[in-house]
Amino acid sequence: MTIPHWFLVAGLAIFTILTAGMLRKAVPAWRSYDPSRPKGKPVSGAIYSLTGAMLPWKKESARLYPASYIIGVLYHTGTFIAFAWVALLAFNIGLPEVLDSVSVLFLAVTAGCGVALLAKRIASSDLRYFSSPDDYFSNLLVTGWQGVTLLTLLNRDMLSALLVCTGVLLLYIPFGKLRHAIYLIPARVYLGLFYGRRGVWPAKDRQSWQA
Repeated sequence: MTIPHWFLVAGLAIFTILTAGMLRKAVPAWRSYDPSRPKGKPVSGAIYSLTGAMLPWKKESARLYPASYIIGVLYHTGTFIAFAWVALLAFNIGLPEVLDSVSVLFLAVTAGCGVALLAKRIASSDLRYFSSPDDYFSNLLVTGWQGVTLLTLLNRDMLSALLVCTGVLLLYIPFGKLRHAIYLIPARVYLGLFYGRRGVWPAKDRQSWQA
């Protein structure tokens, strides 16, 4: 393997170790004492928290700002696509060229979404007030990484740069706001367990996957 490959492996290893340590501290939180009398099923609440409660019409921010919600979804989808391509390219796994072309177009859109979100944060006085340097840096890091993935699909000579950028991203995730990627699932599960135990999620007249 090349030095960029080893850098990526090292970044992934450190990321995995740090993530395991963070989850080791977070996972026992489900045992927190709740003095209320159980009125529902915690597991049903957890399932609903990861399904129905995530639907756009159940989220106030999505209802009030649908354009930002759609841009955010596209941006995050681009991140998943980029990670998939990093794995494929790192192991030299070939796919039909049409997938390269489609992915290039899609990543161009998602990177543009990242730029749009950054511009919105800069332009809005309310968002600027609540923003920290990490908010700006995290956006630039992910958006730039998606852009490098796009360029690598156009020119495989960019692979070394992509591997290094991916390693840097993995190293940064546990330390910045991007660590929400680590805590998202546990947080949603714990929220669902809490409201499921209290009989709030899901509503008794609906199934766990319904809004």
